[in-house]
Amino acid sequence: MTNDELSSLKDQVEAAYEEQFMQPEIVLGDFVTLYDVPGVGLLTIPGEDFDPENESEEGFHEYNVYGVRLSAPGYVDYTDWSTFVTEEEALKFLLENTGE
Repeated sequence: MTNDELSSLKDQVEAAYEEQFMQPEIVLGDFVTLYDVPGVGLLTIPGEDFDPENESEEGFHEYNVYGVRLSAPGYVDYTDWSTFVTEEEALKFLLENTGE
C-alpha cells in the first residue's frame, strides 16, 4: 500500500467516526494476550501493563504490532484491544466496525 493510499484510508476512518461517541485509538507497540482471565477468558493488554512477576498472568506476546480499540474521550468506556500486523489491517478493521 502506498503512502497516499494509507493516507486516504486514515481520512476514511476519521470521516467514519466523526459523529461517533466512541473514537478509534491506534497504538504501535507490544501487546500481551492473557489466557483464562476470570470472567473474561482471553484479554489483550498493552505490554507495559503486563506484570511478568504475577504468576497467574500467562499469555503470549506480540511485538511491534498495531493495537486498536474504541474509547470514549473523557469517559472510562472502551472496547477490548485487537491487534494487527499492519496499519492498513488496523484501519480496515475500524472501517468495518464503525457501529453504523
